[in-house]
Amino acid sequence: MLRFEDMKDVSIVIPVYNSQTSLEMCLEALQAQTYPADCYEIIVVDNGSDKSVEAALMGRFPNVRCLVEKTVGSYAARTLGVQHASGRIVAFTDADCIPDRNWVAKAIEAMKELEATIVGGHIRLINPTNRSLNLYEIYEQNAFDIANSKRIIEKKYYATTANLIAYRAVFKRVGYFDCTLRSNGDKDWVQRALRAGELLRYSSDVVVSHPRRSTFVEIERKIKRIAGGNITLNRRNHAPWSEIVFELFKESPMHPNLYRFAFTCEGVVGLHNRVKFVFLTLLFALIQFKEKLRVLFGATSSRV
Repeated sequence: MLRFEDMKDVSIVIPVYNSQTSLEMCLEALQAQTYPADCYEIIVVDNGSDKSVEAALMGRFPNVRCLVEKTVGSYAARTLGVQHASGRIVAFTDADCIPDRNWVAKAIEAMKELEATIVGGHIRLINPTNRSLNLYEIYEQNAFDIANSKRIIEKKYYATTANLIAYRAVFKRVGYFDCTLRSNGDKDWVQRALRAGELLRYSSDVVVSHPRRSTFVEIERKIKRIAGGNITLNRRNHAPWSEIVFELFKESPMHPNLYRFAFTCEGVVGLHNRVKFVFLTLLFALIQFKEKLRVLFGATSSRV
């Protein structure tokens, strides 16, 4: 049982899987917060990394607790973090994110001022130095809408765990993340919470930075994880076949919006680059479609 003196204002939960280098940058940013260090804790949950995260961090970050979650999946790791949290508020970010120096302070302020039980913050994409965005970065920015946190929260009614803050009591009322999901677990949990009467708000002052995905492999991993997660969620919810067919169709090479996106997406300069972008868009659509079919017929969705 937690003693009163052990309790914190905020518990920060970070799942990690083979991301020690970026995790160290994240932890350095969290150690430099303007909020008093003795009033928040950092819980890192190793989700099966090849090398021990605790051993790598030993002695370097005194405000960090390391846990190990053997069940594969970041939502299983986050759930373990919540179960061990002592804070009245739980704040989530990812190992490859860099929170602003006032992230914790602004999160607490936003919870009070917005009278919310859940707050989603702003995700700022880090621009490359000395060059313009490449085609993969343009695709990410426009296809995933990752930097448009306000629209996701206020129009799609969820927030991503790269920058999500909630009172710990919400988990007692709503339950934990679905540990069977490899993607969309944040969307699923927030929407369950909203149906239960919790209040979600967006704050532009609660900011984390995220590196852009700059390579084919990085984009491929993300789209496969999202595609598989969508089908897993549909199957878990026993969605009718009409919804599953629509899910297969909506981002496939058969959907006309795909071609509109490929030919009109802003930021692509020159005919040569436009042709390459159209090809990439079609290729990524095929990858998504294949992954959805794979998961639909019983395979486990990708974790990374």
